[in-house]
Amino acid sequence: MDMMMRSLLLLSFACATVCAQTPDVPPPLRELPTKPAPKAVPIDENPAPKKPSEKPATKEDSKAEKPETTPEEKPPTLILPEDRDEAVRLQIFLDQKHFGPGFIDGKPGTFTKLAVENYNISLGRKKDDPRVVEEALKGVPQAYA
Repeated sequence: MDMMMRSLLLLSFACATVCAQTPDVPPPLRELPTKPAPKAVPIDENPAPKKPSEKPATKEDSKAEKPETTPEEKPPTLILPEDRDEAVRLQIFLDQKHFGPGFIDGKPGTFTKLAVENYNISLGRKKDDPRVVEEALKGVPQAYA
């Protein structure tokens, strides 16, 4: 029994010694050298001067770029459908083409307009080209709800 008491005493002493030791703590981090922040540079509000080879734009140049059109010759502009069924069909069409029109609810709003513009631009058209509405009505013959 004496031997057992010695073993138990030795074991408890060893356990107390191990438990009393502090865990290994890494050394404190040293501070990294910091560079001073770059100085703020003011933005020049005046645009860069034009190249000397470019001539200044004149009224005659702007007239040459834009052909004069009469009110009868104006290209058609995009008008989103007001009819709920047509609007749903347009939204479904745009969604099928992976141009997210937002909620498909028959109320064409900002997202539908942006989707139409992006769809037209992807096909190389002007962003307000109205052909997309006709294509949608042909492409989605019936709106399923």
